[in-house]
Amino acid sequence: MALPHPLRSLGLLLLIVAATFTRVSAQSFTLATRPLVIPENGEFTQLVIITSTNEFLFLPPAGWKLGIDTNQTQLTWLAPDFASSITLKIVPRSEGKPSGREQMRQTILETFSGAKIVDEPACYSGSGPGQAFDLEYPGGKDFKQASRLAYLPFHDGIVEFALTTSAEKFPKRQYDLNLLLNSFHIEPRGPSR
Repeated sequence: MALPHPLRSLGLLLLIVAATFTRVSAQSFTLATRPLVIPENGEFTQLVIITSTNEFLFLPPAGWKLGIDTNQTQLTWLAPDFASSITLKIVPRSEGKPSGREQMRQTILETFSGAKIVDEPACYSGSGPGQAFDLEYPGGKDFKQASRLAYLPFHDGIVEFALTTSAEKFPKRQYDLNLLLNSFHIEPRGPSR
């Protein structure tokens, strides 16, 4: 059996080390943790994405494994069974992402070849409403994939969330995404911070 390429092993090690510490720098954001006390439930650790203009605060999915993609400036969580994922990506307005519902729908169908949009529910975060799209598409022989793409607009761009799982697990994993969205707050950073 061949040993893994040393650079690949080093990259994996660096990713694990980066995810272990409370502050991680990526291309355009810093990831930090802060304590959050919820009187009825106790103390939790919330994640904070810090950009030059905003702070994005939220409770990560409990028990899920965090991965950080510095090339895409996004966070990805894998479920404990590794069969579902949730990604969070902050897209600056300058990247020209579509912001209208019809434009989003068109972009989604171009990106997810063979997908069918089965629902377009509103989604809600701690900072206000957004738009979601539920998709179904083939995942293999006799296997259906499902995704919920949720878009939360803010002053400087859009926050994209993507839940991907099997159609069978979609209702349960939708609950995990909703918990993340409900805890999600966007706070502008002022000159004094």
